[in-house]
Amino acid sequence: MSRFTRPRALFAGAVLVGGVLLGAAPADAATAPVCGSACFLDARTGAHTGYDRIVFDVTKLPTLKSSTTSTTGAYDYTDNGTRYPTITGSNYLFLNFTGASEYADNGALTYTTPTPESISLPSLKGVQVVYGFEGDLSFALTLGSYSSYQISTLTAPNRVVIDVYH
Repeated sequence: MSRFTRPRALFAGAVLVGGVLLGAAPADAATAPVCGSACFLDARTGAHTGYDRIVFDVTKLPTLKSSTTSTTGAYDYTDNGTRYPTITGSNYLFLNFTGASEYADNGALTYTTPTPESISLPSLKGVQVVYGFEGDLSFALTLGSYSSYQISTLTAPNRVVIDVYH
């Protein structure tokens, strides 16, 4: 199976105040996977006044290599040609991280959010892993209409935060 359609363990979503948990809760230090790179653990989303937010929990902060937007959703998948996110929308945000992985050093999958995962927020419609190889990990965020976005990081615990403004 390809990296886009392989089955993943499904976790029951829990409704949070203003958001939905998409994966498991962040791992504490005693249960955190051993990762030489920044391992992505899960993603959760929330609707806020004027923007939607997606938060990726990570073992350590990765480096954002690039962020690009597209209205077609087309992206180049190494030497295998052009591909498109599974969840369709009117806009797309592609995030490429270096020094990042969805697997622990022992090969165990650490990213617990199903991929692709549909999201029903005003501007944020879906998230999926679109590439992962040798320390590069890329996500596609499917968007509805939006005005802009902002990417930031937080620590204690480590998180990558993307705000998509309506």
